Amino acid sequence: MSKKYISVEGTLVEVTEAVYKEYYRLARFERYQEERDLEKGTFAYENLLNGETSRGDLVADMLQKSVEEQVELNILSEALREAINILKKRDQEFIYQIYFLGKSIRMLADETGRSSSALSRQHIRIMKKLKDMMSCKYYA
Repeated sequence: MSKKYISVEGTLVEVTEAVYKEYYRLARFERYQEERDLEKGTFAYENLLNGETSRGDLVADMLQKSVEEQVELNILSEALREAINILKKRDQEFIYQIYFLGKSIRMLADETGRSSSALSRQHIRIMKKLKDMMSCKYYA
């Protein structure tokens, strides 16, 4: 059986097979954790103490979307605009009232004299139609 060594403060120290395997298992686990943190954008709080990470960097990172997220959001927004333009004028006006003017279904019911349950069903029908159009467009 060959001798096993690990580096301790720059000096090679002979260790047993079990210690050698556990040392490198833990070292690999630590690298895995660091890779995962980088991938997810997490950080260690002690980095704030040693100056590696500034608080300003953390706020900016949390608020800013990645380039991929921005591109995906732009594609989805354009597909949604196109889908809304395909809707009947009555449905477009309904969407405008709800999502752009911020009116509730109850407010629209009072204004139009229709029941809120009928408007709720209309809302569900329009959302399903938009979802179907978006899924066809986005995954085509």
